[in-house]
Amino acid sequence: MQSMKQLFIFLLLLGSCTLCFAKPGHYFVFELDQDGNASPVYYRAVEFDGLAEVSSEAKTELARAEQNPDQLVLRSGSQLSIEHTPRTIRGEFAKRATEQRPVEGTSDAEHLHGSAIESFSVPMARRAFAVRLWDEGPGQRFTLTHAGRSVEFSVAELLSQRGKMALDSYAPEVSITRAPTVGPSANRADLLLLGDGYTSSEQALFNSHASTLESAIFNLSPYREYQNFVNWTTGFVTSAQSGADHPIYQNGCTQTSCCNDTGAQNDPRAGQFVNTAFDARFCTAQIHRLLTINASKVTAAAAAFPNWDKILVVVNDDVYGGAGGSISTTSSNAAADQIVLHEHGHSFHRLADEYETPFPGFGSCSDTGGTPCEANVTNVTDPNSVKWKLWFTPGNAIPTPNGTAGVGLFQGARYLSTGMYRPIQNCLMRSLGTQFCDVCKEAYVKTLYRGGFGAPSSGIALIDPGSTSPSPQGFSMNIGETRRLSASVLSTVPNTITSSWRLASNQIGTGSFYDFTATQAGTFIIELVVTDTTTLIKPANSGGPLEARTNWIIVVSAADTLLKNGFE
Repeated sequence: MQSMKQLFIFLLLLGSCTLCFAKPGHYFVFELDQDGNASPVYYRAVEFDGLAEVSSEAKTELARAEQNPDQLVLRSGSQLSIEHTPRTIRGEFAKRATEQRPVEGTSDAEHLHGSAIESFSVPMARRAFAVRLWDEGPGQRFTLTHAGRSVEFSVAELLSQRGKMALDSYAPEVSITRAPTVGPSANRADLLLLGDGYTSSEQALFNSHASTLESAIFNLSPYREYQNFVNWTTGFVTSAQSGADHPIYQNGCTQTSCCNDTGAQNDPRAGQFVNTAFDARFCTAQIHRLLTINASKVTAAAAAFPNWDKILVVVNDDVYGGAGGSISTTSSNAAADQIVLHEHGHSFHRLADEYETPFPGFGSCSDTGGTPCEANVTNVTDPNSVKWKLWFTPGNAIPTPNGTAGVGLFQGARYLSTGMYRPIQNCLMRSLGTQFCDVCKEAYVKTLYRGGFGAPSSGIALIDPGSTSPSPQGFSMNIGETRRLSASVLSTVPNTITSSWRLASNQIGTGSFYDFTATQAGTFIIELVVTDTTTLIKPANSGGPLEARTNWIIVVSAADTLLKNGFE
């Protein structure tokens, strides 16, 4: 009988070990040209803690993603992921923003509070994306499917091209100045911030700018409440010179050496051209405030921390500017962080713009059939069918007149003045310097739990995988012994996450650990149930309880046994 118990627990241990170890892998940077052809430009051998894979829920989106010109599907053995490859760079700026940092001692308020957004969209000639693969040994192949066309690649053949890739000689000095400290990358959203235009003597300045941007992000709800779900990693990149390129104003200019935007007339650094690691420059596509970088070089440099889920770039230049797209870019201007906050709403929560400025050629959506609309916009007007009806402020008319406080159904969103609706009068997805509405906050929290932003593919677990102690989960004890059970449990700010220890469905304790004392022989199952009781998600919208469970199977014997001697 004891040998049967021993075998049972041995098999249990084999199946329950979920410790996460770094695994060797391949990190390729590819570029897509305007015809959708993919070509490798950079390679680095790396180690991954986790990789983006499509969750079972997201697999329903595969067919659409394979046809979507702004997405790409990667398949390699058991790995399956959706990569976002937007065709455009977005510039979304405060309309009242001045081109120059205000005089010292004055306020940046003119940039910020409730400022309507001036929007630009610029096609990208070449789009960069990373192909990150576990190393599966000889013969490994992968397939990229984009806009309905699939192309297969051999890892060995790509490696044979090293020395011929466009960025083979690109070797920026990158040092991770702040490594992930919140938790394992395999169970967190990982934001990587890199800097451009910082010389070797300006690392302290980069750290200061990074800290300012970090504060701007995590002082905003819902990022503030869920900051413990996010690793904030910074990488210092050395540039030969400080700042960014500032083409001088020239009426009618069509070249990159000058700027046709009258905003450049007020640029205090007009005519400055510098040598930086990522080629940061203002006046991209003749839009002065559109500050962009070389996305291929940034993606290559990001191999220094290959577990990233999203990349941000701060440029050492205090002229107002930035950009959105696959990589969000901001200058160090005191108001430019608002650009990043808005763009993160797009790239992470998949929110739509809520302003009405026309966007010719932008794809349509419908919540009554066809391509569903983003979480924060809808074309539905029936109060009982609106997807955020549970957030409606009692008493608000539906549709809701402008000027009404609270959540309702306000007409004008997603680049249309009629026929499309948003949740509140003025959200951060409509105006810079404001807050996210309840619907946008809920979309963020649901993304953390559902996944789709990278790794972990199925969303963040409330109990860190591999953190249970004792580990593995099954063990034996003698009567009279006490053993502490524990696990690493995530928390929010303020903490809405509870831990319940249960035996035979009865609660026997709370908190981060439980001391089990063996008082009688038998087999006992102790379960830890961790639940998020946040009010940022309506329970009916969550798709089920926001919880995680784990258990320990404990065999209690009256005396020392072979089982105990063999496994403890």
